[in-house]
Amino acid sequence: MKLCSIQECGKKLYARGLCRTHYNRQWQKGRLSAWRAKNPEKAKAHRRTAYLAHRDEQQQKSKVWYDAHSEWVSVRSHWYYIFGKNPLAAYRGMPFCRGWNPKHLGGSWEAGAKWILDHIGPRPDKNYDLHVVEKSLGFVPDNLQWVPRDRHRREEMVYRLLRENQILRQRLEEYNVS
Repeated sequence: MKLCSIQECGKKLYARGLCRTHYNRQWQKGRLSAWRAKNPEKAKAHRRTAYLAHRDEQQQKSKVWYDAHSEWVSVRSHWYYIFGKNPLAAYRGMPFCRGWNPKHLGGSWEAGAKWILDHIGPRPDKNYDLHVVEKSLGFVPDNLQWVPRDRHRREEMVYRLLRENQILRQRLEEYNVS
């Protein structure tokens, strides 16, 4: 007697290498995808209704996951601040550790999160952010620390003001030269 090809199912074979239960599931998936292709607006409305019905539950799950993986989220966020479609002015052109950059061979955000956990430790509190100590050195090992959110925002503001001052001086010099 042949058994279902789905691991650990153990039921008797029905058709196409599957038991009756798994065969019916595959058949329903095929019908559902065909219906979605023929009725894209109804499918979109159905997905939207399902999303709204479970939105709070999903948001709570996401929040719990983000809190549990705050180091990984910090590395990923800083990568987007530097390399994203709209890089933040305070981070534009900042060096980023190659071993933590997923665009480089062998690089991953997980490696950065692991380094942070091993050397700096987990985030002390929800009111702490990962801070780049020296902007010119970049987002690299030994240049990061957890700081309270209010201090982090103050230092970011000072950096932005200094950068804006530098840009205004350059414009003024260009204007005076002309």
